[in-house]
Amino acid sequence: MAHLIGFGLPIVPDLEPILPGEGEIAAAKRLLERLLLRYGRFFDAVVGDALYFEAPFMAFCRSHKLHLLAVVKNDNPALLANIAGLTPGAPDLERDEEGRTVRYWDVEHL
Repeated sequence: MAHLIGFGLPIVPDLEPILPGEGEIAAAKRLLERLLLRYGRFFDAVVGDALYFEAPFMAFCRSHKLHLLAVVKNDNPALLANIAGLTPGAPDLERDEEGRTVRYWDVEHL
């Protein structure tokens, strides 16, 4: 499901089913291709969970000039260790949100 953020009301411009035998990423790519054709000027970033933090999807986003914001939680230590190697130094932003510390890194050309 695509969900536009930054508006007073939630806006869902389109949905795409996950077909038998495929994963969420394949459906997301189809959805994004369609959305970019219809509403390209409204999109400059994609937000997803750690599933979207994979090289083929990052390349897909880069090829469409989209920024990718991937949310990675503490429940995947191996992925966190890999990300720590890609994000040396202090985060670009750190803040407390609802009783948890959230750290943000902006990594160019990943």
